[in-house]
Amino acid sequence: MNHTSGSDKKLISSLPGVLLIVGIPILVFLLELFLDTSFSKYGLLPRDITGLRGILFMPFLHADWSHLISNLSALFVLSWLGLYTFGRSYWIALIFIWLSSGTWIWFFARPDYHIGASGVVYGITVFSFVSGFLSKNRNLQGLTLLTAFLYGSFLWGVFPWEYTRDISWEGHLAGAVAGLIVAFVLRTDFPPPPEYSWDKEPEPEITPEDAYWLPEEHPPEEPR
Repeated sequence: MNHTSGSDKKLISSLPGVLLIVGIPILVFLLELFLDTSFSKYGLLPRDITGLRGILFMPFLHADWSHLISNLSALFVLSWLGLYTFGRSYWIALIFIWLSSGTWIWFFARPDYHIGASGVVYGITVFSFVSGFLSKNRNLQGLTLLTAFLYGSFLWGVFPWEYTRDISWEGHLAGAVAGLIVAFVLRTDFPPPPEYSWDKEPEPEITPEDAYWLPEEHPPEEPR
């Protein structure tokens, strides 16, 4: 007998998509190690025609193990929760954040190579956080609280200060803005609030015995 609930099945069915999202950057990094080379030249170089290819390749490229693990650990958690909660809308949000944040980086960021999935991570974090405020679904509101608890400190990464001097704070900011925008755009596609059994039960009929205990209705008095 199969005792797997619908929620468990949805959680399991979301896993292949999560593995795809985090698996490609891992394979690219392992390939760099195997070939003893770096693909950083395929990163995003602002206002350079060749650097446009980085809009597509930037999230798959990482400088070292630390860079890779810090981005993908967050992306793994957020993607699994996102696919479980939003389904198809999560893929739309992910692609929008990926491409739009990369485009903004190309136009406005410092003229240096930008690599890594951190912009996407920031975008998904903001998307997940804001969605709870735009929905009456308690699951989304719970996701908002969980996101704030796990990744609330990410907020400091969008500012140009000493901590972010050597990382792409522009990418973080662009991703966060993209996540905010796509949350508002997709708000009508969010899962509706769950219906509970007691919401569907019809009103009970009043029997004569029950009617005895109801207050008597008195007709309004006529004005004198």
